[in-house]
Amino acid sequence: MKWISKIEKSAIVLLFAFNLVILFITVIYRYVLNNSPTWPEEASRYVMIWIIYLGVSQSIEKKTEIRIDALQRFINKNWFNVFTEFFAIFVCLVISAMLCYYSYDFTKILHQSSSFAASFSMPMYLIYAIIPATTFLMFVKYLSRLVSLFKN
Repeated sequence: MKWISKIEKSAIVLLFAFNLVILFITVIYRYVLNNSPTWPEEASRYVMIWIIYLGVSQSIEKKTEIRIDALQRFINKNWFNVFTEFFAIFVCLVISAMLCYYSYDFTKILHQSSSFAASFSMPMYLIYAIIPATTFLMFVKYLSRLVSLFKN
C-alpha cells in the first residue's frame, strides 16, 4: 500500500508541475505572442481534475477527509465511536464501489464512442479513466481501514 501512496504523491507533484508549465505557456502565448490557444486551458482543467482525484485518495489514506464528528464529541463512549467509525467507513465503501462501477461503465462508453477532447486530440476515455482508477483506490483504502478497525 505504501508504494501506491508514493506513486500517488509523485503523480500529484508531476501533474502540478506540468500544470504550471501549461499555464506559463498560456501566459507567454497570450501576452507575448498575442495569440490565445485554447488547448492549454482545457488541458489545465483536466490536469486539475486528476490532481483533485488523486488528492482525495491521499486524504483517505491519511484520514484527513471531511467528516461530521459532532456526535462523537458529545458522546464520548468507546463503543459509540467505533460504531460511528464503522458506519462511516461502510457508507464510504458503498459509495466508492458505486462510483467505481458507474464511472468504469461511463469510461467504457467513451472508449466505444471514440470521442476526443475539444481542443486537442486526446481520447476522452483516457481523461476520464482517472475516476474509476482513483475510486477503486478509495475502495481499497477504505477496506483497509475497515480491516484495521476490526483488528483493533
